Amino acid sequence: MNNKIAVIGAGSAGYAIASELALKGLKVNLYDDKKFESNLIPVKNAGGIEIYGCGIEGFAKMNIVTTVLEEAIENVKFIIICTQSHAHNELAIKLSQCIKDGQFVILLPGYWGSVVFYNILRLKKNKAIKIAEARTFPYGCTRIEGKPEVNIQYIETNVHLAAIPARETSDVINEINEIFSGRFSPAKNVMEVAISAAGLFQTAMSIMSTSWIELGEGFYHHRQAYTPSVLKVLQAIWKEKGLILEALKLTDIFPFEELKKLTLDPTPEQLTIKRPNNMSHRYMTENCPFRLVPMSSLGLILNIPTPITNAIIEVASTINGINYYKYGRTMEKLGLSSLKINELIKFFE
Repeated sequence: MNNKIAVIGAGSAGYAIASELALKGLKVNLYDDKKFESNLIPVKNAGGIEIYGCGIEGFAKMNIVTTVLEEAIENVKFIIICTQSHAHNELAIKLSQCIKDGQFVILLPGYWGSVVFYNILRLKKNKAIKIAEARTFPYGCTRIEGKPEVNIQYIETNVHLAAIPARETSDVINEINEIFSGRFSPAKNVMEVAISAAGLFQTAMSIMSTSWIELGEGFYHHRQAYTPSVLKVLQAIWKEKGLILEALKLTDIFPFEELKKLTLDPTPEQLTIKRPNNMSHRYMTENCPFRLVPMSSLGLILNIPTPITNAIIEVASTINGINYYKYGRTMEKLGLSSLKINELIKFFE
């Protein structure tokens, strides 16, 4: 097995992935764009990352810490994308100039981002690579604060993942589970993963907790957000999601009962998570345009109404002064808007 891994994105997610894999003996190259070099400097100065929590403890030495993408992915098998969704298009274009046949691109998570990479790397460049995305990130961890360390607060032990096309999913699962100790399981296709995204509820939760958040006294959403009325709104979003999944003959791999358990019966570690701290947090600026907008857009082409989802998008757009419909990830931008249901399924299979 090639024991070199590239982790793309040096936020808390990238720190967590990079350090756990390095502690397992893999040679990890940590990359971020030049404009985020401040996240790399502490790691470069220390030579690695201190990781702790959930039984993962130690100092993880990095192989390479760099802002040069070509250097980061040279001779690696897995290119693990841990950036926010905003960066996917630019990153895919950069990768198209240096990626090699036989490499794997894994988005943790993806939120339809695998389609962006597929369109640019395989359809345009005809690269013999494998591309997959996960429903959620394998860890919950604290934000990094200028130190080369990351605190793991919980670990996801069953992370659904699908390749595009889906016939390659089993190959990807077999390969990635070698380095992640069997933590990933197959989904039917990328649509099932993307529509069942874990972060689907966080924009609505944030909007209905705006006062708590903007008071600036520290917002522990697992303690404070999920009242009965909030759960009614989230359940309505889940019903809209369910209709779309049913039309596509897919399963909700993150059903409402699981969400309800997550929100009403959190772990002691989750109770310590304090976020968001403003209404420009990623729960609004990423989750709305890259989780909710695609679902609304998909509902439109399938002729399935999504009024509650649409209402949340409109309110989020008003709060932050951004037209998230225009900015977000639509089926049209993904090149899927002209496809009928059977054609959509065929494309992803």
